[in-house]
Amino acid sequence: MATPVVSGTTRFSVVVATYNVAQYLPGFIASIEGQDFPLDRLQVIAVNDGATDDSGAILEASGVVPVNAAAA
Repeated sequence: MATPVVSGTTRFSVVVATYNVAQYLPGFIASIEGQDFPLDRLQVIAVNDGATDDSGAILEASGVVPVNAAAA
């Protein structure tokens, strides 16, 4: 699932905090992908607050680029 860059076509954004939630991310991603809303009009923002598990890698593998809280 690629996260579109904010543009004139983005109509809905999902912002989620991620901190050591790797075990829940596959279900979260599947839930987002299963929505009826067009994914090309959806933006997913995952804020990584220093997770020490594989949360960032799982998000990146699914096309979601996490935003590091320290850098935000």
